[in-house]
Order: sequence, then structure tokens, then C-alpha cells
Amino acid sequence: HARCENAYSAHPQLTLWTSGFHPGLVAGKRPKLKPDSYVVFICLTDPFKAQYPIYTVKNTFEENPNIEYTDGRHVVFFNASAYKHAKTEKIKTFLEYLSTKNSKDELTDKIDNIVSTTKVKEEFGRTYMIAKMRDVMMRKEGYVEGFSSGIQQGICQGEHNKALETAKNMLKKEIIAETVAECTGLSLDTIENLKEALFQTG
Repeated sequence: HARCENAYSAHPQLTLWTSGFHPGLVAGKRPKLKPDSYVVFICLTDPFKAQYPIYTVKNTFEENPNIEYTDGRHVVFFNASAYKHAKTEKIKTFLEYLSTKNSKDELTDKIDNIVSTTKVKEEFGRTYMIAKMRDVMMRKEGYVEGFSSGIQQGICQGEHNKALETAKNMLKKEIIAETVAECTGLSLDTIENLKEALFQTG
């Protein structure tokens, strides 16, 4: 690590640190450095009210702020609301997507795809939990046995229709058929047929 080599060259007394100062240090030897770490905050509004798209935190000395100290930790704040002021097109496109939800390149398309898939999985997770809770309550109260086959078929048909509608929306967002089948519980053949019908009507 160049930062450490430079420090030792300018300040050889750093080698005099003892193991009593830190358990990872050995007297007279240079300490082993860990890989750089990054902490990234993504903010939809400006946390510091200065209208910068990026705020980079740097360590300085109180006695002389012009001297920087680098220990491998990097902290960065991204401010999506100031995307118009970004210096590079990639950063601008990324921050604009966070602010407006409009994807304009391959990266933001991938992010949008992941977000859409995750939302669908969460929706089906909630639906499944509600259905399970309803089933438990009905069994507890002894109501299940009293349901007629017609009502049960109606409930199943409604859930199937909801799955079909969700699958259509996912296919319109160009989510791959395998993922749609996994999220909705529909067969891959059903998804492929839906996809073919959408292309014909589109």
C-alpha cells in the first residue's frame, strides 16, 4: 500500500510502535494493513443542503486541515436530488434514476429489473402469508369444512387470475420467463404462452 510506504518513508518513527498500542502491532515491525473499506450513503434528498451530487468525506488534522490522513476508510454520500450537477454522465444517469425512476442505460436497466423482481417477490410473500393466516384461523374455528367446493374454486380462480396479471406486467418489463415463473408460481409453459400472446397483441 503506497499510503503506508509513504508514511514510513516520511516518518520512520512509526516503526517504533509497540504491541501494547494495538494487539495487531509488533514492536519494531510495520503493521499489517487491511484492504480499503467503503461506506456509501445513497440519499434521495440533500443531506447537507449544499447541492453537491457527491460528498466525499476526508480525514484531516485539527491543527492543519490541509494535511490529509488516509487509513483505508472511504465514506461517500450520493445526493440524487442534484443529479443535474454530476460531473460524469454515468454518475448523472445513476442519480437521475434514483430521483426519477427513469432508467437510461444498461446499469440502471439492470437495477430497475432487480427492484421490480424484488417487489413482486415481496408482494407474493405477503399474499402467501395472509392466505396461510386465513387458513389457520378458518381451521381453528372449524369453518373450512363448511366451505362449498364452488366457493373454494372461486378463490383459487381469483388467485390464478392475479398471478396471470402479475406475470403479464413482469413480461412487459422484459423480465425473463424463468424469473416470472418462479415469482408467480405459474408453469414455464404458461409464461411462454403469455409472452407469445403479448407480442402478438403488441
